[in-house]
Amino acid sequence: MDRQGFDPLGHTPMEVVPNDSNGLKGLHHCMLHGNNNTHDTSECKTLQAQAKKLKGNNGGSNQNGKSHNKSWKNKAKGETDDSKIELATLVKKATQLIKQQELNAIELTTKVEPVKKRKVKWPSAEDLKEEQVLPIPV
Repeated sequence: MDRQGFDPLGHTPMEVVPNDSNGLKGLHHCMLHGNNNTHDTSECKTLQAQAKKLKGNNGGSNQNGKSHNKSWKNKAKGETDDSKIELATLVKKATQLIKQQELNAIELTTKVEPVKKRKVKWPSAEDLKEEQVLPIPV
């Protein structure tokens, strides 16, 4: 604005924002080139050329973009699916066994009878006196 001699503070906001009456376009925004005076993203020749190159029928692809020129099959995918199923069944069996062992442990603890308490006969003071050993004189 300075280069063109336009003072935005001396004009109304409507005079600052809209297109010039001389037919000059305002600023455009392109995803690739950013803000510019020439084109929007939809008008960008570079993006159109890249899209055409990617979309082109070079690989024998159909309208959906899927290739018909497939000379191999992904056998590994089927093998991994099978191994995932096997792993899931093993995990399921292991968890069932762990739960069964926990149940068995609970059953064992409930079946065990408590130990009978026995009376302990503590030695009396007289018994302790009799057991005392006197030192032997040398």
